[in-house]
Formats: sequence, structure tokens, C-alpha cells
Amino acid sequence: MTEKFLVYGGNGAQGGAVVRALLAKGAKVRLFTRSLEDGQFQRDSRVELALGDLDDLPSVRAASRGVSGIYAMMPLAYDSEKVLRWGHNAIDAAADAGARMLVFNTSGRGTGHPTGVPMLDVKLELERYLQESRVPSVTLRTTLFMGNLGAPWSAPSLFHQGVLAYPLPADLPVSWISWEEAAAYAVAALERPDLGARKLVLQSGGAEALTGDQLAEIMSGVLGKPVRYHALALEQLEPALNAMLGAPAGTEIARYYRYLGTTGSGNLAVDLAPLRAELPVPQRKFEAWAREFPWAMLAGAGK
Repeated sequence: MTEKFLVYGGNGAQGGAVVRALLAKGAKVRLFTRSLEDGQFQRDSRVELALGDLDDLPSVRAASRGVSGIYAMMPLAYDSEKVLRWGHNAIDAAADAGARMLVFNTSGRGTGHPTGVPMLDVKLELERYLQESRVPSVTLRTTLFMGNLGAPWSAPSLFHQGVLAYPLPADLPVSWISWEEAAAYAVAALERPDLGARKLVLQSGGAEALTGDQLAEIMSGVLGKPVRYHALALEQLEPALNAMLGAPAGTEIARYYRYLGTTGSGNLAVDLAPLRAELPVPQRKFEAWAREFPWAMLAGAGK
């Protein structure tokens, strides 16, 4: 790959994985950023930084010019009108620039129908807008990320107390996917403008669907000590996250997980056959990923 690609969200875990995957293939990367002085690729000479803001359409248009493809995901926000505006700006700018491909990562399991959950419904509205646009596109509806299990608020209890805590029922199968594999699918899609012409919408997930109890069993072997799964109570999680992140973050996150946990196992256990038929990306099982993840460092137990 010798072309140039625009990446939104490249300073985050998901977008950063896409940047690294593109660079590994020899592609040129333009990273859309609100600051030239902060970010994981600030000193990487292979990455062109495009200063702008998704609220500022001229800067979005400028960043979209002269690239072959665009990877888009929306920043985590709880104002649906703002997220819609951001998404419309990115899609409109891609259309005006004549981009031959836009890969949209919903960063959440798509449903194809309204749910009453703002975090899901706003992505559905953006999917529809993208389908109606002039931009060739592939939409990847991604499940939950393995890296979520190693967040700063969960890694310490897992590593030190042997408690794998997450706000989903213990018996709910989830096709957990790593940031790296999600990025591999995105880059594979960017290389396939023929798929973009078909405006494909594909469900994306990990190689195996695992319940919380199964995750705990695997983590017991990875860490070499007993691990049990604990389903976090949303009634307790909501006020805690509101205090930590500011309202309505906790309220909306709790609403999101309440929906995921009560709509049946099919909501998060993905049939990968349609995805693999179009994008044959190699995948690994959860255990292989977990053995390489820096649990101790994230838990503050070493480097």
C-alpha cells in the first residue's frame, strides 16, 4: 500500500491500531487531530498530522482532500446531535473530496433497527446517512473489545484480587475482538474499493464467543491463579461512572449495557461467515491475545 489514508480517532486505542496497521503495510497516513502537541504519533515522521475539529467543516474538508481512503469512527460522546453533526461532516467532506472508500467503524454492535439507546441509535442514523451518500463505503459493526477488560478500573481487581468484573451477565456469550484484529479488518476493507461500491454493512467480532465465566476460566490459566467473573450491577456502576466521568456518561453507558445484557445472546455472539467471506483476516483466540496483554503493567504491578 503506497497510497495515503485519512484516519479519524487515531490517538485512541482503536484508531491508533488502524494507524499502525496502515504503516505496517507501507501506507501513508494523515491523522486528524485537535492538537499538534499531544498524541501517540506526534513524533512519528511517517504520520502527517491534520489539525482540525469535527465541528469545523472546512478543516474536515481540508483533511479529506488528496487521500485514497478514509477510516472514520466517532469520538465517545453522549450528545446525539453533536455526534450526528460530526458524522455528517466527515461523510460530506469525503463525498466532496471524491474519496474512493470510507470505512466506518460503529465501535459498537449494530442492530439495524432503533433501540431507544442513544449510543446505538446515533450510529444507526450515521449508517443510514452513509448509505445515502455518494461515498463508496464499508460499515463494520464491531462488538466489544478485549482491551476493555484491561481498563484502569478493571485491571487491578483482575490482577490483584482475581476478580474479572464487567457489566454483562456471566452466561452471555460475546464475540470479543482485539483492537488489532478490528484494525486488520478495517485496513482490509480500505484495500477493497469493490466492496465499497456495494455499500456493505458487516458484523465484526472475535474468533470465538465466550461467556464471562469462560473468560474467567481462561484468565485463571493466563495469570496462574483462580479468577472468578463478577457481573457489575448497573445500579452501582451508573452513579460511579457519573462521578468519575461526569453525567450523563454513567447513565448512558449503563443504558447501553442494560440493553446488551437483556436482548439475548445473539446480540453479541457474531456469525463471522459473512465477514470472512469478504475479508479473510486471520484471527486468534482470546487466550493467545490475553497471554500477550500487559495485565501487570495496567494493574500497577510492574512493567
